[in-house]
Amino acid sequence: MTASTATQSGLCELRRPRACAVIGPAVNEAARLEKLCKELGTPILISKSFLEGAQGVQEQLFPLGRHPLRGVREAQEVFTVST
Repeated sequence: MTASTATQSGLCELRRPRACAVIGPAVNEAARLEKLCKELGTPILISKSFLEGAQGVQEQLFPLGRHPLRGVREAQEVFTVST
């Protein structure tokens, strides 16, 4: 099982920052996780789908429960790095 999701990008202009658009479910989920970081007061959030594709990091993570993400069908289980 992999943690990747299809995305789509347009032509990117290297001379202009932010002159590129990437769209798709993975991009939406990443943007929602970024916002949730602020709400939960943690600098790093990891989705369960990413965790399932990562090898050997489960013991270094701390579960933060399931959280709804706008534009994502079901609440997602999220994790952060344990300190």
